[in-house]
Amino acid sequence: MNPTRESGPAHPGPRRAPAARPRPARTPAPAARPATDQTLPTIHDVLVRSFAGIVILLTLVFILVATGVLAGRFRATVDNLLDRSLIIAHEEYSRFFRESHAALQVLAGTAPGLEKQAAALDDLFDAWFILDAQGRVAAASGDPARVPTACLQAVRRSTDGWTASTASEAVPYSELAAFQPGLAERAAVELRDGPGSESQVFPWVLVQVAAEPAGGDSGGCLVGLNVLNNDTAVARRYSLQINGSYLSIGLHGVRISANIKSMSQSDFVGIRQPEDLVSTVESGRRYLGEAQLEPGDVHFVASDPIRNSAGRVIGALSVGVPSGGFASLTRDAVLAGGVWLSAALVASMALALIVARRVSSPVAAFSELAQEITRAERVTAEHVERLSRVTPANIRELAHLEHCFARMALTLNETLRTLDAERRELRNLAGKLREANQLLEKKVEERTMELRNAVV
Repeated sequence: MNPTRESGPAHPGPRRAPAARPRPARTPAPAARPATDQTLPTIHDVLVRSFAGIVILLTLVFILVATGVLAGRFRATVDNLLDRSLIIAHEEYSRFFRESHAALQVLAGTAPGLEKQAAALDDLFDAWFILDAQGRVAAASGDPARVPTACLQAVRRSTDGWTASTASEAVPYSELAAFQPGLAERAAVELRDGPGSESQVFPWVLVQVAAEPAGGDSGGCLVGLNVLNNDTAVARRYSLQINGSYLSIGLHGVRISANIKSMSQSDFVGIRQPEDLVSTVESGRRYLGEAQLEPGDVHFVASDPIRNSAGRVIGALSVGVPSGGFASLTRDAVLAGGVWLSAALVASMALALIVARRVSSPVAAFSELAQEITRAERVTAEHVERLSRVTPANIRELAHLEHCFARMALTLNETLRTLDAERRELRNLAGKLREANQLLEKKVEERTMELRNAVV
């Protein structure tokens, strides 16, 4: 029998490579967030701008409200002053009517007879005429046949005869010159439309008319006339009651009488009045405005219409009251408000810097540490120590933020330290496993060699 060989282990066949598994698609890594935009404002800048903006807004509101209240009271004061001035001006303008009415009543009752009445009228009026019961001119200071038409129409007559009446009338200069040449020469107003313009006489004369029925059985009427062109009596009496103010009388947009004082111009008679004043008065309304006679010399101006016997506006009675600095009160208030706004802005900026520094300092410190941690890519013990040395914030929300940030950094540091320790332990275990594998492989090789030798 053939010796039987001790059979060894079967020779292992060739290993089949495992089938390749499809790899899952790799998810693209999220794009890195861009670094902080350096153009963005810091919390310090935001706080400063916000605080300054609030202060500026509140200051502007205060200035607007204060200026509005001041301007309203100032306007009311000026209006009251101009109302009082116009009342005095009307009283002085109407003085002729009151005095003429009293004088004509006395004359009609105590001086019967045409000659005596005529002599008395010469002493009382610039011009005069007497009407009979039929309305014809019985006597006059000038040419009886040339009595101005407007003056005749101003005398009122009722069914019972003549009635006492007063009126202001615009008389053509040519009619007054034909009636009483000497009076017309005194009333001539030279128009001054500016340098280079031709000299000419203003073609109108403002005449005050006062009529009173004559005494006795004559049935006539005594009429006295007062010419206002170049006559400053009304203006002088007015200025005696309001120092520094002036009065002017305009007829059809031209000053015919005034006592305006100016260094650059001695007389304002014959100069056209402002268009806005003329248009306002001609519409029957009171005009309120300002006039600057000299640089810095501002007057408040008020004008009322002068109407004739038919109710038509023919002129303007104007007063000018010195502003005494009140005209620039609104401007001064705005300037003072600007100074106050500047001071408030400086104070608000200083306070905003203090508040912003108090708020932003801890935030800036944490921001700097966060940037260092980002660059270091991990939280170290040094970072935790520096966080503990940051000055605590005095604001609740910021203090809470500091606490949370410090806890987060400490937790991350401890977690990283734990991970490092576990990583080292895993590295040690991996080394031991590698040594065990190497020892096992060595023993397998030795056993394999023994088996091969035994078979041979």
